[in-house]
Amino acid sequence: MTSNQNTDQNRHNRQFDKAAETLKANADKSAEQTTQFADAARDGVNKFVDLNERAAENTQHIVQKGVETASHQARQAADRFSRTLGYTGEGSERLARQSKQNMEAVVRCGTVITQAF
Repeated sequence: MTSNQNTDQNRHNRQFDKAAETLKANADKSAEQTTQFADAARDGVNKFVDLNERAAENTQHIVQKGVETASHQARQAADRFSRTLGYTGEGSERLARQSKQNMEAVVRCGTVITQAF
């Protein structure tokens, strides 16, 4: 009878040990998967941040180029306008100053908008 009890106890111990090993293996696998998931999530966030920064830089560049182009075209239009109307001397200088101030205001507004993006 004692032999049967020992055999049962040994079998029970082996089953317990096997269950403990399986549990430990599953816990290790879960920990590894959690680490892999965290790494993947971190990589995804980093890529998103990089993409967002590049989009902001591109938007800023596009707006800045648009403002510069508009400023240049406005200067050319003002020059053509003054030549067409025959502004010379003081009148021409005053018109040029006013146009320059207007363009500077446009550029400042564009800079503020660009920084806001």
